[in-house]
Amino acid sequence: VPNDNWFVFYSQVHSPDGSVVFHQEDPKRQDREVIQVSLDKLSPQIQKVTFVLTIHEALTRKLNFSMVQDAYVRILDGGTGQELVSYRLEDAYANVISMTIGELYLHKGQWKFNPVGNGVRQDLAGQCAIYGVELC
Repeated sequence: VPNDNWFVFYSQVHSPDGSVVFHQEDPKRQDREVIQVSLDKLSPQIQKVTFVLTIHEALTRKLNFSMVQDAYVRILDGGTGQELVSYRLEDAYANVISMTIGELYLHKGQWKFNPVGNGVRQDLAGQCAIYGVELC
């Protein structure tokens, strides 16, 4: 992460260059949350975009991924709306409260998506620290 301004989430809904925008719930959309990435606007210094899913206040509210149903990731073509990649998070772990779900990365001039599914018992601040971001 170049600096904390590049961390996009529900309290900071877009990147400095406007290439990444977080959209929260909209009853008109099928997906509950959408992260829109415009590759043509993305700063050339960015080689990877990591997608992390956390459960808000999981430690305080005693929540974990074993309680989450119907979580999935879809990559859509912004122009056509065609689904390019999709996978469902099927494994639910009682000790997991945040998860790196996937990475969009540049490889030999082509953008690719790698589903990760690496869960940890870290809240949002802990997950951010993994990527060098500090929450104030």
